[in-house]
Amino acid sequence: MELKDRLHFVAKLLSKNFDLRVIAGSGWAAGLSEKFQRERQKHPDKSLEELDPKLLTPEVMMYPEKDLLERSEDFIWGVFRHEMGHIKHSDYQSLMEAQEGAKQEGYNPMDLFVIYDAWEDGRSNNMEGQTSKTARHRLGTYLKEDISEALLLDFEKKPLPIQYGALCWAKGAESFIEGFDFEELKTRIKDEKVLKAFEKTEEALDEYLGERKGRKAFTDVLWQKGWPIFKELIDKHIQDEAKKNHERKQKGEGAPQQQQGQQGEKGEGKSEEGQEGQQSQEGKGQKGEQKKEGKQKQPGQQPGESKAWDELSQEEKEQYIKEAREKLTEEEREFVKRIQPKSMQMKEREDGTIEVTMKGVSPEDIKQAEQAEKEFDEQKKKTEQEAGKYKEAAVKEVKESLEKLKERETGLTKEEREKYEEYFSEVRKYVGALVEKLDEVFPPQEESEWEGGQRRGKRVDTRKLAREVPTGHGRVFEKKEVPEIKEAAFTLLVDVSGSMQGNKIEEALKAAMLMAEAFSRKGVPFEILAFHEKLLELKQFEDEYFGKKKLELMRVLQEVQTSHARYNDDGYAVDGAARRLQKRLLANDAQGALIIFSDGRPEPSSTHSGSEWELHGIVNKWSRQVPLIGVGIGPGMESTIKEYYGKNGLPVPDITKLPHALLDILRKQIARFEKRNQ
Repeated sequence: MELKDRLHFVAKLLSKNFDLRVIAGSGWAAGLSEKFQRERQKHPDKSLEELDPKLLTPEVMMYPEKDLLERSEDFIWGVFRHEMGHIKHSDYQSLMEAQEGAKQEGYNPMDLFVIYDAWEDGRSNNMEGQTSKTARHRLGTYLKEDISEALLLDFEKKPLPIQYGALCWAKGAESFIEGFDFEELKTRIKDEKVLKAFEKTEEALDEYLGERKGRKAFTDVLWQKGWPIFKELIDKHIQDEAKKNHERKQKGEGAPQQQQGQQGEKGEGKSEEGQEGQQSQEGKGQKGEQKKEGKQKQPGQQPGESKAWDELSQEEKEQYIKEAREKLTEEEREFVKRIQPKSMQMKEREDGTIEVTMKGVSPEDIKQAEQAEKEFDEQKKKTEQEAGKYKEAAVKEVKESLEKLKERETGLTKEEREKYEEYFSEVRKYVGALVEKLDEVFPPQEESEWEGGQRRGKRVDTRKLAREVPTGHGRVFEKKEVPEIKEAAFTLLVDVSGSMQGNKIEEALKAAMLMAEAFSRKGVPFEILAFHEKLLELKQFEDEYFGKKKLELMRVLQEVQTSHARYNDDGYAVDGAARRLQKRLLANDAQGALIIFSDGRPEPSSTHSGSEWELHGIVNKWSRQVPLIGVGIGPGMESTIKEYYGKNGLPVPDITKLPHALLDILRKQIARFEKRNQ
């Protein structure tokens, strides 16, 4: 059903130029409307190129449902393109006109049809294949799977004209079939007459395959350059076969078995289409008017059986030529039937000419197409309804599984993730930039390097063995030099007093998120503290910034609304946070900084209102012991943040500028402390 649905979809795309219906049938065929048939009957002398192009566009594309089940997708679309190629590019009016010319020259119209089919199949496929690489690939799949294996099986044992036709067909298909070796195929032909005929016409065949106009290709190339050489090959084959048949009679081997359709059970010389067997021609076995049979022969006796070929009368030779002629015609019918497109109807008339028409579409076909489409749509709708019963439950189950997986991955429920993402999404894109800036101040841990030329070590430098051993110095060892890079640690301190309500606390939260995500990605230990009249611990150095710890940071939004937020014990909070950070830095011989997000407006509670907690004094005290940076996020923060933090104050009106501004002052602070400690 999926493939049928795609066929319908492609048909709708093609209906941009013509209304094409795709229906199941007995085989592959593209049919035209009755308007085409009426126009042909009304104007039989018109070439296809003179007709309205709309009349030459199929209305129905038939396909065998069995192929949809058994054949590959590329094969199915390949047949589709092959059928369309013949209808769009082949000019059968020229062929029908040329058959009369072949008859006048004394040849069977089927002879002309053999070379035409062998050449035209490649040309129409080539024209269609130029539309896209996919079209060429699919045409190649069809040609390989459906025609080449059957057409080229033991073809070198067929009559010479058939060998030539198969060789020409293979030349046209060579560029389509992957891995096809045309030169190897030629080596199977042992008769030089076939190879010479192909060599003489190969250039003309290439010209024919590339000619876009069907009528010009036939009249100017095939009829003028290909047909004369093919006639010579037919003449030679008929003469050779007639002589061989005579020799077999002389040896008592009897006549070769006739092809099916040449002599049926009742002895009627009819083809599978029910047409009369072809009459013999004179003049090299073909030319001139038909002659009456010679003397009455005895039953079972062939004329001139006891004579050598040169001793036979012309009338006796004609009998052998007639047999060879009829046998070749049957072989030609079989060859043509294999490569004739399904969308074309071939019928032999009484005079031997072949009538080729494109299949028409009757009102019954249209009715059948509509019914087929209706049944397909109903079946598809029923299937979708049945699938819909399980779809909702399946989707729900998948969503639940994905949510559990996401919750396990992040440590947060969907609601909690959405809550965090509401603020973090605005600064997410700046995390990478901040990590890069941190790498400038705190380079990533480099790989340890091995230093050679050592008297002792854990590894031998084999490259120096030959030189050092004879000297007795013994400097053949290597030892690993581990780069000395100090650890880093940071404290983020967020002001959650009442003065931070509104936009200030939201911007401070985003800035803290940005710093926390960057520290976490880089693997730098950090803690998060908040303060009003109390110092709140949101994350310790040892905690991983994951899951619920991220939600702890978001507590700052609620804390500014509590009764504790009436006070702002900045001095007490900075003092406590600085002590914690100093302990961490000294214990680990680390570098880092205390980063305070505040509006710089102290409002101490009675518990911490003494001069010992005055913010100016606390900042002056600790700025000599640990790097300390006061960050004021948002507009109008410059005067207040500078008032209390002085050179360590960093007003950031726009959070997008935070990575560069923060790391610039951080670099200066750390450099100052390193210089002091030297």
